[in-house]
Amino acid sequence: MADWLIRITQRWGGPNGIKWHTTYEATGSTLTSIAQVRPMADAIVRAHRAIQHTKVYIQSVGVATWQADSFPYDRNKFTNFPVGLFATRLVNGDHEPAEMCLKLSRNPASGRSGRVLLRGVLGENDVSSANTGAPELTNAGLANTTIPPISSYIFELSPFLATGSGANGFLAMIGRPKTSKPGVKPPTYGAPVAAVLQGFGYFGVGNVNMKRDNDGRVGTDVGDAAANKAVYAEGATTVIIPNEAAMAYVPNFEPDQGPEGPPL
Repeated sequence: MADWLIRITQRWGGPNGIKWHTTYEATGSTLTSIAQVRPMADAIVRAHRAIQHTKVYIQSVGVATWQADSFPYDRNKFTNFPVGLFATRLVNGDHEPAEMCLKLSRNPASGRSGRVLLRGVLGENDVSSANTGAPELTNAGLANTTIPPISSYIFELSPFLATGSGANGFLAMIGRPKTSKPGVKPPTYGAPVAAVLQGFGYFGVGNVNMKRDNDGRVGTDVGDAAANKAVYAEGATTVIIPNEAAMAYVPNFEPDQGPEGPPL
């Protein structure tokens, strides 16, 4: 089985707006090349365009293999494919700020669940704090898998869930079991374990602050050191693919937010 990361890069309002990333994990015996992962990456773009509002500009989607021994996370090994399209969902009233996310759980066939935190989804009529003083969903369409836009998001991703064919792999939760002994720091990790997703659930509101990186930049693209080459990890070997644009990963969100950040 081969394990992969698929990272979609989004901006607010257009190609020069604030930037953030949402990262998905994938697995499958058929996923042995970037070309074989591309159908899933394209479906993730369609899913985001269906659920996010029209202020969101989807800049690109990136693909990289996932290595259990690449700790700390290597931020430069994504092959990036330009998208350059706005999302399509219309919201009533003002748009909620980018820090306010739609929170979905990722439900695997076994093991712990994960989450997806989607910025650029909520409008002022989708949430209310009147009952508890904290934001709560008020839009049934954002809490029901049979009503758009959630149903549209899941429709695009359904071929890659446990009920799908698996012809182009599966969305998954990839974990690294801890194997350290008491008193040993930092912990070591066992072989990666990928649990295929059964679906999505637990629809709520999360608040994740945008964050500058250590250099004070906010989502700045950085060109690869080797011009017009993209680097990605294939097993224990680094492979150089010519004629692909490479984009370094610069975090601008809290690093402990599950699928938006480095794999935990």
